[in-house]
Amino acid sequence: MELTYENIKSIILGILIVTSLLLTWNLWTYQPSYEELPNSKVVKDVSLGPEKKISDIVRPNQVVFHLNNQYFGTTSDLEIEKVMSEMRGWTLGNFTNISSEVANISSLISRDEMVEIFYPGSISLNTFKSIIPIKDVPNFTFDQIVINMDVQQRNNGIIYFVSQGERRIYETPVPASFIVEFKQRYSEYALQQYTKYVPYRLATEKPIYLPEGETILDSYNYLFKDIDSEDLKNALFIDPSVVEKNYISTGKEFTDGQSLMREDLDSSMIYYVNSAVADNLEDDSEDLLQRSINFVNGHGGFTDNYRYSGIDREQKSVLFRLYDTGGHPIFGQNDPMSEIRLVWGESDISRYVRNNFYLGLLTQTNKVKLISGPEMVNSLIMKGYDIDRIENIVIGYQMSKQDAQSLLIYLEPRWYILYDGIWESFTFGGTGGEIDGLE
Repeated sequence: MELTYENIKSIILGILIVTSLLLTWNLWTYQPSYEELPNSKVVKDVSLGPEKKISDIVRPNQVVFHLNNQYFGTTSDLEIEKVMSEMRGWTLGNFTNISSEVANISSLISRDEMVEIFYPGSISLNTFKSIIPIKDVPNFTFDQIVINMDVQQRNNGIIYFVSQGERRIYETPVPASFIVEFKQRYSEYALQQYTKYVPYRLATEKPIYLPEGETILDSYNYLFKDIDSEDLKNALFIDPSVVEKNYISTGKEFTDGQSLMREDLDSSMIYYVNSAVADNLEDDSEDLLQRSINFVNGHGGFTDNYRYSGIDREQKSVLFRLYDTGGHPIFGQNDPMSEIRLVWGESDISRYVRNNFYLGLLTQTNKVKLISGPEMVNSLIMKGYDIDRIENIVIGYQMSKQDAQSLLIYLEPRWYILYDGIWESFTFGGTGGEIDGLE
């Protein structure tokens, strides 16, 4: 059959229609195969130092044995770790709230053959189970553990968890064999190796134990080692690439329009404020301490021997403080240069304050003699202090720099008192004590 011009046009048109339909179908059903891209983060991974375990951060600051109607104790990290290591072999549970049965907590725990373990701030039992094995965790906080070593003719020993501020006390049983072994291992050792203490009860019912004799400690000089503010910028801001840096008279400022980080070189401090979050955390925040440890660990922020030092649940604030290896707290001379403080907002960190340095090479030590505990108390009375307003007395260290350009950090041992909620140093010169108010 002879193809006419009209037939050819019809065939070509049909081919074009079929081709168009095929292309349309392919476009609708086509699924391209892409290589999977690695998961990228806007924020760079930053590590200022090694990550710390909860047991490295949440530590007792004093252990006291009641033996032969006398008191022997220690603040040494090494010695306290021995006691805590022993307790980690116990599994605690079956807690009973005996607060209503105890008219006077002090009378209960001040008896002979007791061991008092003090913490500088309150801890939830839920957090503490990361340190000591605990089952059936009740919802309460404590700041003191008391071990009753008197287990004669008993199947179980008793451990008390005490909250002095809330006047609550829980007890939990442990097998008597554990307590007997603990007593055999540490009682004689404490008598021989620990410091002999004198007990005092001042503003609160919580006992204060002070050295009966003089204390000789080293003062230290360390080289100053800067933390790079760029590393902190990368750790704290969500998108460091949009952060602007400005130079100010005392250092630098970094901002992304919502958050501000200031490095103050005069005080060697970092101040970070996140204005994008509300100031209040609505829940009960039982995990506030755990959350704070995770935040600082997230950028390796525990750069030296920082330890948990206190919590304000109303203000949603958590404090970590530098300690020396002897278990003595370190205080800044005129500013919080020995602290890490966090304040939480509704969904994220609201404020973060810390120093901008590491303790570098130890360059020098000198021996310093401090007066005895009883002499210290007598000196406070002579200086006109109201004993009922003194909440605590400790031996600590004053941290200072000579000036902003100094390459040395000085640590000097001193007596400190917690007076009306504020730590103050008490020093003795030729004409008497010098008082420096500290936050």
